[in-house]
Amino acid sequence: MFSVQGSLEMFAGLGLILGPPVGGWFYESFGYEVPFLLLGGLLFLMVPFNILVLPNIQSEPSKDSLFGLLRKTKISLICFVIFTVSSGLGFLDAALSLFAIQT
Repeated sequence: MFSVQGSLEMFAGLGLILGPPVGGWFYESFGYEVPFLLLGGLLFLMVPFNILVLPNIQSEPSKDSLFGLLRKTKISLICFVIFTVSSGLGFLDAALSLFAIQT
């Protein structure tokens, strides 16, 4: 379990490290739309791959499901705060660099 989680975190980190330089290279070389089109095409190619590779798990839904957890007010509030802060930081990351260049 932990080796799988570690490898997932490793590849997520590699994506965060290599994504901006590779995307910037595609932007500089081919234009604004190309990084988005390549990422969208790659995601569409991954859908059938994931359907074939991931196992089909037959299980009964339990009362301790995600929706049951989200019905609790404190959990929903914490999830909302985390989502809002993460989104705000993501929006600021893109917009703040443009603002810093202008000033």
